[in-house]
Amino acid sequence: MLKHLGHVLILGEFPVFHKGYTEFLSKMSRDKHSNFFIGVLGNKLIKKLTALEPDIRKVSLRDIEKIMNSYLKPKKYFIVEEYNFSDILKKIKPGKIIILKGDKSEDFAEKYLENYKDIIQYFDIRLRWQDSKVQEFKKDVSKIPQKELVKYRKFMAEAEKEAEKSKCWWRQVGAVAVKDGKIIFRGFNKMLPSDDECYKIGCIRDSIAPGKQPEICSVTHAEATIISLAANEGVSLKDTTLYVTHFPCPACAKLVALAGFKKLVYSRGSSVFDGERVMASRGVDIVKI
Repeated sequence: MLKHLGHVLILGEFPVFHKGYTEFLSKMSRDKHSNFFIGVLGNKLIKKLTALEPDIRKVSLRDIEKIMNSYLKPKKYFIVEEYNFSDILKKIKPGKIIILKGDKSEDFAEKYLENYKDIIQYFDIRLRWQDSKVQEFKKDVSKIPQKELVKYRKFMAEAEKEAEKSKCWWRQVGAVAVKDGKIIFRGFNKMLPSDDECYKIGCIRDSIAPGKQPEICSVTHAEATIISLAANEGVSLKDTTLYVTHFPCPACAKLVALAGFKKLVYSRGSSVFDGERVMASRGVDIVKI
């Protein structure tokens, strides 16, 4: 497909315009050389991507246009559905497609735009609380031989990649399970039943003190995700090492202890009750890097 380098297609659902969207639009408005086209994911496509209930907070296309026009003055708007997105791309011939991380366009790109990945640029609109607002479990960095430390950092980097996939406002946690030097499972803290649940109904943890009642949350934790994946596939986690970006919450610490992990490697702490004591009681070697 021929490309018009000055044409930029922005794809998004735009269900509600929070700070992440407005910061993105402000940045785009400084580009005076590009012609912007807006592709709004249609309701049928959204339903196909989520298989969930309609989103009652979603603003109308007319309102989207009003907000967009105050920032960008786009050339044209499109409702993007499964049957027409190829024709839209042929018509625009974009030199760049902007996908919004934290928006349903991220799921759309993964499923439908594999052939266009060389011109896709991601912009992160996810909301994040400052780290200073989250309590930490204090523990000194473990004394580790250099050779072991290199290995630990390698797999922790993979856990950090998983954490980047999380849309949680408070904390982005990633984990990998490693056996015989190979990653056998990956996971991150993910909202359920949809991966933008807190954007739809609000985050219930906004009214709960950090570290309190961790079970009251819209996300499934990274450690629980990995243990569930192993259970579904009938794979034993005995003598496996779990690399997780943050020290487990009390509930996940108990799961880690019971699952048979031989070692837990983490890089940051979290509010905790008895996690260290419980895991140590089951012989889990705890390492902080």
